Amino acid sequence: MGFLSKLMFFSALLFISGCGGEVGIIKHPLNGNVSLDGNPLERGTIFFDPLPGIKGDPATGAILNGAYKVELSVGEYLVKINGSKKTGNKMQKAMAPKGEMIDEEVEAVGVAYNSKSNLKQSVVVGDNKGDFAVKSK
Repeated sequence: MGFLSKLMFFSALLFISGCGGEVGIIKHPLNGNVSLDGNPLERGTIFFDPLPGIKGDPATGAILNGAYKVELSVGEYLVKINGSKKTGNKMQKAMAPKGEMIDEEVEAVGVAYNSKSNLKQSVVVGDNKGDFAVKSK
């Protein structure tokens, strides 16, 4: 078997096996809303990291107009939330021709909810709901 054939074979195996997730772990839907200073978080990302002893993969979900949806295995998770807001300034678009400008965005969510988060979420068998009210500072 040539190199290209082996590469295609192993790529197909990874695809069929679910790209690295543990076989046999059942995931359950978790959806909810994220508000920032009392209003739906317009755009952001929510991260779920399993606490020690939980057999499962971390999950990431997009937050759009305050809503998100992910699937997780049963257990307890550390939650981190990031969101962006426009500053009103323009900046050079990365890897674009000089002069191609985009809106500058900065982190909108306070560090207590992302890099220093203590937020937790439990996931049980069946449908789960997890709403989070975060602040900008």
